[in-house]
Amino acid sequence: MQGQVQVAVRKLLAFYGEEVTSITITGHSLGGALAQMCAFDLVESGVNHQGDSMSGPLVPVTAITFEAPPCRQLGVC
Repeated sequence: MQGQVQVAVRKLLAFYGEEVTSITITGHSLGGALAQMCAFDLVESGVNHQGDSMSGPLVPVTAITFEAPPCRQLGVC
């Protein structure tokens, strides 16, 4: 699933090109923990850069979660 999300986000950023964009990921409970991990992964892998390189403009990434356990409790962050 990680690769699918990265590919989808890259396609959307390419589609919107030079427009001002941001990425917001939401989730509740377990979905909130997944949203935290997904947001972290997008930033850590550099998907939040517009263009084909890490030198492109940064796109802000926000995770909004509801009643989610901190991902550090899951042992993954």
